[in-house]
Parts: sequence; structure tokens; C-alpha cells
Amino acid sequence: MAYRRRRAGLAEGDRPVGRRGRHPLWKITEADRLAEKQAAFDRAWEDAMAHPDPDVDGGGPAARVLSQGVAAGGAVFDYLEGEDFRNGAVTFASAYGGDNNHGQVWRYTPATGRLRLLYETANRAVLDAPDNVAVSPRGGVLLCEDGYPRNFLRGLTASGQIFDFAENLVDGDSEFSGPAYTPDGRWLVVGIQRPGITVAITGPWGSGLL
Repeated sequence: MAYRRRRAGLAEGDRPVGRRGRHPLWKITEADRLAEKQAAFDRAWEDAMAHPDPDVDGGGPAARVLSQGVAAGGAVFDYLEGEDFRNGAVTFASAYGGDNNHGQVWRYTPATGRLRLLYETANRAVLDAPDNVAVSPRGGVLLCEDGYPRNFLRGLTASGQIFDFAENLVDGDSEFSGPAYTPDGRWLVVGIQRPGITVAITGPWGSGLL
């Protein structure tokens, strides 16, 4: 199923949040740019193609359906892999999404049809190629990087703050993967692809940014 925004770009009357400095022109910060994009994408989405035709010409069945969705105005994401469904919403990452191709974090709420851009990185030193994700019991988002030359577990708070949670010192350019919280919320389990190990991290998770 393909989805598209009901309205493209900023709504009428919306504008980037500006800050006046010594220069008379508006100075737009990275936070302002993110706020502008969030305003543009934080809308209800509508069904663009409920019944694709898998028998049209061109490529295999998947490619044919994809091409129909794109032609109908469907959203295109760059390298989707990790997602976590919690509290009625799907949080997912586009590893190479965004203007700088260093990654985006999205949240889709099926009950309302709302797709929201939670974060887009403009600096790979802050967040580089977010891949697998896990939503903490308190609503924070843990992001596994698949970047280069170093990889971190990064945290994303509900207020949009990114912070370093852990760094891979076993094999720096090997990615973290498969994060999951245990059902009782006491442990975070996460893998490191090379050398193929799994670690369990205990809280307490009742306080802190995640």
C-alpha cells in the first residue's frame, strides 16, 4: 500500500522558526530546519493506491507495484530496515534519508494515518545511518548505527534530543543490531555483528534520558 501526504510542503501560514541576530535577515539553525520539515510532514496521510495491479508491464511483481505507487505520489524512503511497534505506533529509521543522506527517524500511527518525522541528522558525528531501532518502555528511541568508521548506540528522547548511549569498542566499524527490551523492561539486549556477540544491559531504566 502506498501513501501520500494530503498537502505537500508547509501549510498556509507556516514558516520556519526564525531567530534574529545582529544581521537583519533571519538566521535559520539546524533545529529550525528540522522544525520546518516536521511541520511539513506531521500530517495525516491518505491512501494513494489501495489496489495496485500486479500484472502491468515492467519488471517483476514487486517492481511493478512499486512503480505504480511512486507514480501515484507514494512516499519514497531511502534504505528502510529497523522498526519497532509500541504504544500504537511504528517507529522506523531511514538509514540514508534526509538532505545529507545520513539518516532520518520516523513514526507512523495507523489509527490516525499520521506520519511524523522525529529526527533528521545533518551531522554524521551526531547520528550516522540509523538502522535497527527499539522504543524503550518509557518512550525513548534507541538507534543502532550502521555508519563508518565508528558506530554508536544513540538515544533519541521524546523531546528530540540525541545523545550517545554506547560506543562499539570491540570492532568499531561493525554495526550494533537487533535491540530489544525484555518484556519486564529490566534488560536491553543488543547484538554486535562482528564478532557475532550479544550483550545484555541492565538499568535501572526508571530514570534517565531513555
